[in-house]
Amino acid sequence: MSHPCLDVRVWLPLALAAAWFALRERGASPAVPLPQARSVELPALHGLPAPTGPQHFELDAAKSGVRFLVEGPRGQLLVECPAASGHLDLTPRPGEPIAGELELRLDLASLRPAGDGDASIDVFHVLGVHRNTEIVYRARLAATTTGDLPGVEQRTWLGTLQFGARTLRQTMVLWQCALAGHDLRLLGHGTVEAAPFGLPSRRWLLVFEEHHLVTLGLDLAWRRARGR
Repeated sequence: MSHPCLDVRVWLPLALAAAWFALRERGASPAVPLPQARSVELPALHGLPAPTGPQHFELDAAKSGVRFLVEGPRGQLLVECPAASGHLDLTPRPGEPIAGELELRLDLASLRPAGDGDASIDVFHVLGVHRNTEIVYRARLAATTTGDLPGVEQRTWLGTLQFGARTLRQTMVLWQCALAGHDLRLLGHGTVEAAPFGLPSRRWLLVFEEHHLVTLGLDLAWRRARGR
């Protein structure tokens, strides 16, 4: 009678199993060590101290961005307006909210396509005779809302928007950012219909009347006015 350990029916399955496990371990790719997590401390934001006297600023057009997004039945077009000017006056009042005056002038003759996208609307087709018009916005500060973010306030401006022969009352809500080491900035955007501003009423294929929406985006940088 043969010894059980020499019986092929006993040792062959064990040998095959051992060889399979050995090949699987050899073919397994080494474990990639996971990157060690580490925290990154962000720089603290420091807002400018509250003004103690009147502040006068003038628009720095080179550091600012003024864009119009025109949307209509023919598509949409994004244009920028590099010829911009204006001034901003902020006056603290003891025991009362800060007072402010804002004037912004935009020369529509300087409009040019922004970005590399294909222009699907001719902006001057939308403007018609207003292509050489200057938009003038004059407003007073109506309300200020503060939050937990240092140097950032929400300013509500109430004034008039002059476009050609039309003058309309217009409210603008802009974010004011006054951070140490940076220019004072006003940022925001809003969308209006073109019809109330007297833009030409045109028809597409002589049948469908064109309706356009215009979104104005502002990123205004302000520097201290010279000699004031």
